[in-house]
Amino acid sequence: MIVPGSLVICINDDFPVQVWDYAREVPRKGNVYTVKEIGSGRNPVTRVSGPGLVLFELDNPWPKPDSKTQVRFSIWRFREYFVDTEARDEQEEAQPVENGTE
Repeated sequence: MIVPGSLVICINDDFPVQVWDYAREVPRKGNVYTVKEIGSGRNPVTRVSGPGLVLFELDNPWPKPDSKTQVRFSIWRFREYFVDTEARDEQEEAQPVENGTE
């Protein structure tokens, strides 16, 4: 379940060209992001409503001067990303360690 603080990976970065009318940065397929906020809204291009994500790594203030929100990206463009900490820990243990002596 995706909640604020979750890591997500972008699985679809096929945005319409109009995205640049309201976003300075867009998620890229294969990149991992941290969810800042989940909210509902309407896509300004397709006019379809649904849940969207604000991502910590992207700086996209909504182009309306009086708005206090950021651009959201449709949640279907992402999947939750899990870090395999056990495998990472095993890999780190297997690395040779230099002790600094000659």
